[in-house]
Parts: sequence; C-alpha cells; structure tokens
Amino acid sequence: RAGNIIKLDDFLDKTTEKTAEIIRKNSELRGGDMTDEQIAEVSEVVGLGAVTYTYLKAGREKDIFFDWDDMLDFEGDTAPYLIYTYARIKSILRKAEDQGFAGNIDAADKLTAEDEYAVIRSLADFKDAVVKAAESYEPFMISRQIALIARNFNRFYNNSRILNADSEEIRDARLKLCEAVADCLKSGLDMLGIGVVEKM
Repeated sequence: RAGNIIKLDDFLDKTTEKTAEIIRKNSELRGGDMTDEQIAEVSEVVGLGAVTYTYLKAGREKDIFFDWDDMLDFEGDTAPYLIYTYARIKSILRKAEDQGFAGNIDAADKLTAEDEYAVIRSLADFKDAVVKAAESYEPFMISRQIALIARNFNRFYNNSRILNADSEEIRDARLKLCEAVADCLKSGLDMLGIGVVEKM
C-alpha cells in the first residue's frame, strides 16, 4: 500500500544473508565447527525454507504478518526451528552409530513416560493431518502437526537421557523414537517444499 517494492531475488538474498549471520554466530559459539561453504549451503536451505514456511503456516484466508526476527527465530513456529530439530536428531543418531548403538522397535514398550507418549501420539496423528490438508487444500495442517511433533520431541529431549539411558532397552527404544521423528519431520517439510540439513 505504501508503494514500496521489493524484488523477489533481493528478498531471498537478504533472507539467506540474515540466516547466514545467525548460523555463523552459532558456529562460533561452538568453536567454529562449520566452514564458510557449509554455512552458505545451510543458509540457503534454511533461509528459503523460512520464507516458504512463513507463507504456508497460515490458512489461505488468514492475514500474514511478516517480520524478519519472527521468520528466522530458531525457537518459534518457524522452518529454522523445525530444520534445527531435525539436525539435532541426526547428530544424536550419528553419535549413537559411532558408539555401536541402534534403535530397536521391539523395545518400544519401554516408552512409558508422559513426554515419550506425547511424541508418539503426535507422530500417530501425522497421517490424519496430511489427509485433512489434502482434502481441504490447506498446507498449514501439515506445518501445524510437524511443529507439534518438534515441540514434543524437544520437551522429551530436554527431560530424558537418550544415549545414557538407564538401560540398553530404553536407550534403543528412544533411539527408534528419534528416527521416527526425524523421518516424519523430513517428510512433512518435503511436502511443504522445504529441505533439511544434516548439521547446523
């Protein structure tokens, strides 16, 4: 309405640039564990994903309020948060593999804690969310469900030991739960046209 025009290329470049700044700072806090090339590659996936997610997480008839900080928030209802959760899980699984551990679906009956059940329930509801999204032409139903899965997983992650669980069975069951969450997040983001990265 104000007559200001932003070219799409410039907008996407700016998004990628801002994303790179955040990822570079996070890498520096970890001792500089990412190269400039890695930062550039991750920033492009996360930046473009952030734009896509911002426009798809609202219903077709809802207004969209654009804000750089909200769109690139690694703790909010954003693509960066979802992609970071996926990368965090992949890091756990890599560490498990290095130690010779693997998930085991046969130990799933050991997942009895409230936080674990919340993750499992949200995973079980993913299929229905996809069907409803397709039937109503509303992608936000998928974004809403994978956001719930990510929030539930991170609550579980913060409250539970995975690699150092109390028993091998619990460890292997939790690793299988991690695998399921990673697969679901990747599938959901893919349906929204958003990529993932293995490390952030």
